[in-house]
Amino acid sequence: MDDNDGELHFYDLQGESLYTNPPDDNLPVIDHGLEEDKVWAFRMTAYNQSAVINSYAFAPLKMQQSSHAPFWGLKLATPVFYKDDKYAKWLKQWDQRSKLEVIKIKQALSLKPGDLYQQKQNKYEIQKYLNDVYAEQIEEQMKDVYVTDHKKKA
Repeated sequence: MDDNDGELHFYDLQGESLYTNPPDDNLPVIDHGLEEDKVWAFRMTAYNQSAVINSYAFAPLKMQQSSHAPFWGLKLATPVFYKDDKYAKWLKQWDQRSKLEVIKIKQALSLKPGDLYQQKQNKYEIQKYLNDVYAEQIEEQMKDVYVTDHKKKA
């Protein structure tokens, strides 16, 4: 078999496909919910760093087609995975993502190409908003944590 990613190979070297040995239907599907913790899905740079790209500056019509909803919300359409608290979390993340998009739109409308001071201000504004969202997430995760002083009551 040749090593060509441009050509579809339905069967592997042993003649088996995806449907030869399907997964057992009786095994439970477990939702650990790890993808629900991250609000953002930023692109990664070659240095493995998150990059917030303002696409409204160069492709505003394309950005109008996006809803900016968190991708993991698709599983909530399945009754097995739906829970009211997960739906509320999804709505909150969607609201947070929408507010970031509003900041990006505002920055794209007032963009002055080549202005380094404006670039620093835009970066600071976005970074401040992201830090606020991260702090809000930490606060929300701590809502079930109780601190006591371990003193006996009279």
